[in-house]
Amino acid sequence: MKKLEFVEYTGRYPNLCSGRLFVKIDGELVAFGDYCLGEKGETDDKDVPVYHSFWVSGGNVSFDDDWNEQVTEGEWQLAYKSNWYPKNIEKLLPRLLKLFNKHVPHGCCGGCV
Repeated sequence: MKKLEFVEYTGRYPNLCSGRLFVKIDGELVAFGDYCLGEKGETDDKDVPVYHSFWVSGGNVSFDDDWNEQVTEGEWQLAYKSNWYPKNIEKLLPRLLKLFNKHVPHGCCGGCV
């Protein structure tokens, strides 16, 4: 079984779902997603393989008649197309999602709705 290690996630409110996730897979640094608002984190991404993000917020935002917002947090959900990843990475996505849920706060700003 491949060893997965969380390194860094650059997403932050108000755009928590958009960020670059850095993980080590058997000691090799790999990245997923894009930088949130163009801000890089502490991890150097030079020569690091970068794949599409595989997560989407499990939370949502709704509004009442007076436009008061109600934010519901939920665990991150898996969202991907199989042609985005090599098979060895695609097989790891459920485990990577567990790691993501463990280290990245849940939430939803409503920007996607």
